[in-house]
Amino acid sequence: MDMSPKLREYPYWSVDVPGLDEIRAEELRKRCLQLGLDAELVDPSEFVTLHLPEPLVGALVAHFASQELAKGSPVANLAESLEEDLEAMRGLSSKTNQARA
Repeated sequence: MDMSPKLREYPYWSVDVPGLDEIRAEELRKRCLQLGLDAELVDPSEFVTLHLPEPLVGALVAHFASQELAKGSPVANLAESLEEDLEAMRGLSSKTNQARA
């Protein structure tokens, strides 16, 4: 398994498999577990999985920062999560750029 610095430093990689049904998702999860990977199924009837590019995450974080959000509210929790993701994305990006230089 490739354990490049990029993989080790940002442990939230995901795999998007279009057209995957519940049965095959469970099979894939079981194979991941056999490989020692912690795999979690995300039911699309209960959760939205977003693949947001860094500039959009940055814009959302800036927008939320300009608002008064009720502490502990769903929107405040989303804002906090996006801010953490943005920090990780930017930290990873700067490290990748330094490695290329």
